[in-house]
Amino acid sequence: MHLTLFTDYALRSLLYLTWHAGQTCTVEEIATFFRISADHVTKVMQHLARQGYVRSRRGRNGGAILARPPEEMRLGDILRDFESISLLDCLNADNVCVIEVACRLKRVLAEGQRRMMDYFDEQTLRDLAGPARL
Repeated sequence: MHLTLFTDYALRSLLYLTWHAGQTCTVEEIATFFRISADHVTKVMQHLARQGYVRSRRGRNGGAILARPPEEMRLGDILRDFESISLLDCLNADNVCVIEVACRLKRVLAEGQRRMMDYFDEQTLRDLAGPARL
């Protein structure tokens, strides 16, 4: 599995908001801190708001804040909302491959994928942010 830059920016933005819990943070602050494009962060924040991870306000005192406690946000859920989690096409659909009936690779990869996601489901945004406040 390889995460897209969009997902990477989403995770970074969520971490930044966790480090600044209770504060409204702007796209410019986040972009400046991580030295990334404010345009990219804007798109990421819009997606995070649509998915219910952040609440955002426009205007002079605008910005974003976490929509719920970081202890309630699981890495696995975030990854599922931003990525297509599948090691191979055949893991999510049938009749994709001619050897599917006898293929052991599919079973092994499916189990590996399940275990990986189970691990990610155990990790919360609070776990990822740690005690540090940057």
